[in-house]
Amino acid sequence: MAVFRITLLVLACLLVLGCGSSRTSSLQPAIQDYEAGHLSIAQLQAKRILKRDDAEKYEAAWVIGLCNQRLGNDSAALEAFQMASRSPDPALSARARAMVGQCLVESGQPAVAAVQFEHAWPELKGEDRRQCARYAVLAWREAGREDRAELWTTRLDDTGEPRLDAPAPLPIEGLMPERFTLQAGAFRDEGGALRACDDLARPAQRAGVTPPTVRSRTDRHGSTLYLVHVGSFYSRNDAAKARRDFKGRDMIVVAN
Repeated sequence: MAVFRITLLVLACLLVLGCGSSRTSSLQPAIQDYEAGHLSIAQLQAKRILKRDDAEKYEAAWVIGLCNQRLGNDSAALEAFQMASRSPDPALSARARAMVGQCLVESGQPAVAAVQFEHAWPELKGEDRRQCARYAVLAWREAGREDRAELWTTRLDDTGEPRLDAPAPLPIEGLMPERFTLQAGAFRDEGGALRACDDLARPAQRAGVTPPTVRSRTDRHGSTLYLVHVGSFYSRNDAAKARRDFKGRDMIVVAN
């Protein structure tokens, strides 16, 4: 299994976040702690910004993804990078897509990863762009698609603007693998759901899974339900195994 390291993409994006933008100024302490290797502190600071759910949430998700990747929390890193890839900033979205690709390659899904690299490539510049094309080639070869790998070989020396003869990226829709989570409760009252989250925070940390979150859903009667989810898993079986770490708690495995 090929393992790809997109160091240049990581460093380039940190530089983008760290200069010339007042909108990202509140992330500077988290970025500095990340660069200093204080990953847990950087992650906590970025999570506080993420909770605000404002314009900085995508940059915060990016920093959280970087921290989790270095800490070896692959599932949490993938989830954070997926959120960052939805940023309205094309540069951040592209770099996040490339990191989603890296996570997927390392989890044994090279074909899905290659599509992420393809979609990231047009918005990248310079060496980042060249390396992204290289990872697309390697991922397609890992997936046994030499035809697609050969198409992307022609992009290895392209560090400028998108060209009309570039191979069109395959569609992402329907290619992302289904994810699973543990549902710890469904509440009519948001306050009850938040209290349940607080109660699950330490058990989740001990189990080594992503922290509990609250997601709202509308039922068939038009009423709002607040669902408490904890963990993010590649398969239903992985989620079922993690459920054993929450002894005495009534949880069900659901698609995320």
